[in-house]
Amino acid sequence: MINRLSTATLALLVTLLVGMAFSADISAKKPGDAGKGSQFIEVTGFDNWLDTPPSGTISCQKGTFTENPLQPCSEDDSRLSIRAATAQSEVSSSDDRLAGLMSTVFNANFDASSSGPVWGTWSLEVTSCVGTWEGNWSGKRTFVPGENPLDDSLPPPGIGGIWVGELKIIGHGNGCVEGLQFKASEIITTLTPLPIAYEMIPGLCDLGCPPEGVVQGEILEPGWHGDE
Repeated sequence: MINRLSTATLALLVTLLVGMAFSADISAKKPGDAGKGSQFIEVTGFDNWLDTPPSGTISCQKGTFTENPLQPCSEDDSRLSIRAATAQSEVSSSDDRLAGLMSTVFNANFDASSSGPVWGTWSLEVTSCVGTWEGNWSGKRTFVPGENPLDDSLPPPGIGGIWVGELKIIGHGNGCVEGLQFKASEIITTLTPLPIAYEMIPGLCDLGCPPEGVVQGEILEPGWHGDE
């Protein structure tokens, strides 16, 4: 059980995440900047995970799956396999065509430190018009030693670090975004061995929490002709 967290701990969380992820440039190119031909538009997005429990097939190489995000496997030194887990998130963006409700299918092979390769698919329902994005993503989650906002509420030595996921994302549009392509990188910061939304940690978001992920990428408009 994680106890309710202090205001100082929440401040540490915001400082930690802002320092790691919110340094991205949120400026965007506008149509017309590059003249005739295909147009690349820079986009920054924020991936705010929704409060949903783990799903899919989750298994431990040693022991059993506990459903406890602080100790997913009953054996501390066990590897963890995740297959076809589903999750949803709210995506905001510097380009309205990439803002909406995103559904993600998640797979992972984690070692005893809960680090390892991750991959899956994603789809996004555009809010501003009738359209969807679909695509794939892959990357790696890595444990980074240091401060964790949860350590003050845990027995020593606490967690002693956080997890940073570095992902590559590709996708294509349908409907109102038909013909558009998307390519991006995403940095995701999580605080527990089993990656869950900050809102699922009791007391952590009483004063608000930043999104778990920051996306920096480009929309490609093939054959865009610009102003004649």
